[in-house]
Amino acid sequence: WKTVILASAVGTPAVADGVVYVSAGLLFAFDAAGALKCSGSPKICAPLWDSGFYGPQTSPAVANGVVYVGGGKGLWAFSAAGTTNCSERPHPFNPNVLATVCDPLWAGSVPAVNVKAAPAIANGVVYISGDDFSVFDSAGYVLLAFDATGMTNCRVIGSEKVCAPLWTAQQQLGTYQGSWSPAVANGVVYVTDQWYADYFFGFSGIHAFDATGTTNCSGIPKTCSPLWSDVIAGGALGSPPQVSSPVVANGGVYLNAGPIYKFAVPS
Repeated sequence: WKTVILASAVGTPAVADGVVYVSAGLLFAFDAAGALKCSGSPKICAPLWDSGFYGPQTSPAVANGVVYVGGGKGLWAFSAAGTTNCSERPHPFNPNVLATVCDPLWAGSVPAVNVKAAPAIANGVVYISGDDFSVFDSAGYVLLAFDATGMTNCRVIGSEKVCAPLWTAQQQLGTYQGSWSPAVANGVVYVTDQWYADYFFGFSGIHAFDATGTTNCSGIPKTCSPLWSDVIAGGALGSPPQVSSPVVANGGVYLNAGPIYKFAVPS
């Protein structure tokens, strides 16, 4: 089966409990078996539900019945089953069509960063990273951690529940940076990033943080500094350094920055 989405699909789909989720300006959920809301030959499938007005831009991630997706200056959590905060109504983009539209369970407030990488979920916490390509001389957030249940640091504003981060980590080494999807293992969250020391030269690197937001963390609101960091590569502005998201396996954290690097991780 296939579907026709009148937008540019973003990133990698996620599949959980018989549903496939894809971000394409909206978050869409489809029956992975190609049975529900599907017809014709070749078979075309309509969404089981979508996110209406909300415009996610990252790959989705699913855990414990919730699908998380980010984009712009936001993080959103939706009912993966398309039940809670969902109803059949005229679609915001086409009022002549009845569709199942879901509003977020909660939204994460993401200051001073553009979220473009898929979130990671572990032990009741959802982690996101981002970039601030809009201005120089203004450090952006390399990592933000939220309560995945949407309970802690959350309040209702109007009809929407909005959550502030449990803790954050800022890029302090330079400006005009980007960072990618984090990876979590053994109580440590790893994130890679790239930044510019000035207008002409930049670097890429890796940072490791206490996933619980305890060690090397302080203040209200809480900010964390790395357990350790390393600079991977440098390059001129015409050929800025590139680095992949980290992957943790077999006692090491791996990343691609041209060469493949492996760093040891605590057991």
